[in-house]
Amino acid sequence: MLNEFISKVKSTGLAKTNRYRVTIATPIVMTSLMNSGRLITLFCESTSLPGQVISTTEQRIDGETREFYYKRLYSNVSMSFYIDNNFEIKRFFDIWTNSILNTQNKVVSYYKDYISPTITIDVLPIESDIATYSMTLYEAYPNNIYPIKLSADSRDVAMIGVNFTYKYYITSHTNPIQQL
Repeated sequence: MLNEFISKVKSTGLAKTNRYRVTIATPIVMTSLMNSGRLITLFCESTSLPGQVISTTEQRIDGETREFYYKRLYSNVSMSFYIDNNFEIKRFFDIWTNSILNTQNKVVSYYKDYISPTITIDVLPIESDIATYSMTLYEAYPNNIYPIKLSADSRDVAMIGVNFTYKYYITSHTNPIQQL
């Protein structure tokens, strides 16, 4: 068993967590900021591939209790972005959240207008920019923008954390699953 594992690792390698690309499709209400997409991709410091929970409920069948599926729940996706000197990254998310709820008149926009049609997270191999695994989140929008810490005694780079919610996701793979 150990020799099989070592052989598999030598032949295919292990995935690295620092090889990824995030692409956010601009929501309808933000079409004037379509050029910000490249900056978002470049400045994404970290992200996560979301998990999921299969919700179940107990049912008694022929005197025996069993768990049955009734709903799939998706966890939110957290991303962290470096902030550029012009604060374009921060403004992008400010404009997005303000397009969801207008801060002056408290009017909420139509769902279809403020969602990003897709946010794609590509996992990249070391030797290529062609994704081996992709996860596309559908109908996503930021539901939490974290505070940005500023400090007179710090030399850290400014960063912003963003939490996204979405309707569902679909995964894709460039390589078929191989038998062990």
